[in-house]
This record gives sequence, C-alpha cells and structure tokens, in this order.
Amino acid sequence: MMNRKMSLLLLIGVLAFVSAAAVVQAPTFTFKFRNLKLPIPGVKYAIPNGINNSGVIVGGYVDQSNVQHGFIVAGKNLTTVDYPGGNGTTCSGINLHGKVVGYYLDSQTNPHGFSYKAGIFTSIEPVGSTASEASGINDKGEVVGFYQDSAFNTHGFLLKGTHYKTLDVPNAHSTQAYGINNGGNITLTWNDMNGQSKSALYNGKNYKTLHVPGAAKTQVSGINNLGDIVLYWWRTQGNSHGALLHGGTYYNFNAPNSDGTYSYGINDHQVIVGVYNPHGGAQAVDFRATY
Repeated sequence: MMNRKMSLLLLIGVLAFVSAAAVVQAPTFTFKFRNLKLPIPGVKYAIPNGINNSGVIVGGYVDQSNVQHGFIVAGKNLTTVDYPGGNGTTCSGINLHGKVVGYYLDSQTNPHGFSYKAGIFTSIEPVGSTASEASGINDKGEVVGFYQDSAFNTHGFLLKGTHYKTLDVPNAHSTQAYGINNGGNITLTWNDMNGQSKSALYNGKNYKTLHVPGAAKTQVSGINNLGDIVLYWWRTQGNSHGALLHGGTYYNFNAPNSDGTYSYGINDHQVIVGVYNPHGGAQAVDFRATY
C-alpha cells in the first residue's frame, strides 16, 4: 500500500507538471507598432478611442483653433463628427454596423452622450442625469457609459434598447463603464471610498477586479468578443504602460521610444489603438499595434 509520504511526493510532482505545462502553453506575444497617419488635415493632435472588426477607427481630434471634433476613419476616408450646437465632440466607440457612440460638450462644458450613424444623432442620457458619456457599443447595439446625478455621484450605465441599467461596483464611490462585447461583458473603472482608482470586469452578475501585477493604478479600456482586454497602468511613480489581458494573463507593452503608452481600443483581429508620449515631451502620437 502506498504510504502518505509517497502519495504526497507524487501529488507534488503532478502539480509541478501541470504548472509547467500551463507555463509552456501560455502564448508569447510580440507587439508591433506603427503610426496610424490619420487623414485629418490641420490637426494638432488626434486620439483614437475605438476600432471595429472592419478596421474603422473612431476618436477625437483638436484643430489649429483648439476646437475638438469627433472623427470616423475608414481607410483613407474621413468623416468629421460635430454634434449640432455642441462645444466640442468626441467619438468613443463603434460597432460592426458603423454605429458610433460618444459625447459632446455643452456651453458649460458639461458632457452629454449620443449615438451617431449616417448623419443622425440620438441622445444617450439616463433619466435624472446632469452629465453623461457614452463610451462603448457592441454589435447588438448595447451601449455602456457613465453619468452624473444631481448629487454629483457618478454611476456606470448599460443601455439595452430604451432601458437603462445603472452599474455600481459594490462599495464604490464612483463607477465608469468603458467597453462592452457581444457576450455582454463590461469593463469598468471605479474609485473606492478613499479615492483610489481601480478596474473591474462585469459579466452581468459579478464584478471581478482587474489589476496589472506590480501596478499602483490600473485603468481598463476596451474589450473584444474573444474576451481580450486592453488596459494601461502606472507604478507608484513614472510613466504609463500598456497591457493586454488574454486568457487570464497580463502582457505588458510600450510603444517604442515612448514616455508613456495608453491603449484604448481593441478588435477581434488582434489590433489595438491608442496614443503614446514620445521622448522629449512632444505632442502625443497615435498608434496601431498588433499582437
């Protein structure tokens, strides 16, 4: 009969083998960067916030008069998006059907969410909100974002059809939703009662903390239909770094020659968009990265 010591040794060996196999099976990603070279004339700087599976990119740019505009870029074709009467517009997300979400600023610089397609704007503002931003949209047309109530509290929201659902991470002082995939998984950033910023993934029932190992602060951004998530993070001091969460493992990346990398959008074809700060304090530069 096998004694307990022998059984324990065999069990340790099995666990070590399983652990080693898991390490071997983890993918190795090489992140390849290039500038987007967005076809926007007279731009001071542009920030790409989202990319769909057709490669269409949305975001915001500032012109030489310091006016902020939303943009949609499909190949070499540019569509500028300006909310009627707005004091500045930003596009945040786009789905496969070309529907865009974002926000505009009113005369008091308060943001208000909207959706846009083929020249038609639709307001996105939960009842009782004093300000709102629409941040992400999936191929089903479900929208996430966040809003401020009359007591100046910030809540995330999910919009399905005409129904708004408030999203509040338990014990959070404020919650902001940024991305949603076709499975209904939602990425959120929230502040605890001490004002510390944290990130989470919500599957419709539970909130799971997202935290890059070694980071003092983790900011989550987009999520694709494969469950890959892009984030950016900081140590206690220093520059920001990009990160990809794939299969439960975090993969860090930095744009070449950068003093800070910010990853915002991701599609199902392993394409990430964002910006980086080049060495020397020059203006932020947009990027497209594959992995």
